[in-house]
Amino acid sequence: FDLSVEGQLLFVFCGRQLPAQTVEVIADHGAGMNLEGDADFVCVSEGDTLTLIQIDGEWWETSRSFQ
Repeated sequence: FDLSVEGQLLFVFCGRQLPAQTVEVIADHGAGMNLEGDADFVCVSEGDTLTLIQIDGEWWETSRSFQ
């Protein structure tokens, strides 16, 4: 994240996970991670996606989908 540029998109695509594995993105305004409704994003199913854009040094959610 440190080398991102203004307007850069970041796509989180959830692949097949191992049984004890959890992949999540935590909403944290102090760290510049701004997710819709302050709701954390957790990969539940293969194919779930989260899209972020970098604006003024912070990441902002543009969309999420669950399969």
